[in-house]
Amino acid sequence: MRRLTGEPAESIAPRDRQRSPVPAMINPRSIPLWSANQQPSLTQPNLYVRGLNEMKSIYEIQQLLKQFGTIIYIGDRIADLELMEAELKDLYQAQLIEPKEYSTALLILRHEIRFLREKEVKS
Repeated sequence: MRRLTGEPAESIAPRDRQRSPVPAMINPRSIPLWSANQQPSLTQPNLYVRGLNEMKSIYEIQQLLKQFGTIIYIGDRIADLELMEAELKDLYQAQLIEPKEYSTALLILRHEIRFLREKEVKS
């Protein structure tokens, strides 16, 4: 039976059925990547953000995609690389990765695709 007073409906439900408030989403950019005494200098590149300056291999591109929940394995290496390229394009268009990350990863992928296609032609 419901009371007709000005109390909200949540206060009438038994304690075990009351829901706790939904936690606020955490903005990852609001979490500091360093402590107060370790502020990065303005002259050195920021190496704390997903290894921007360290992306040099296909493995590192796979790790970047894995951070967004994408794992790619088809069995054909060239098809894998082309699918990675399409996924990177989608992430870039959604503004989830930086332009520098996108261009570096795209360069690495296209270089590897070209190398594998030339290798196929020779054999």
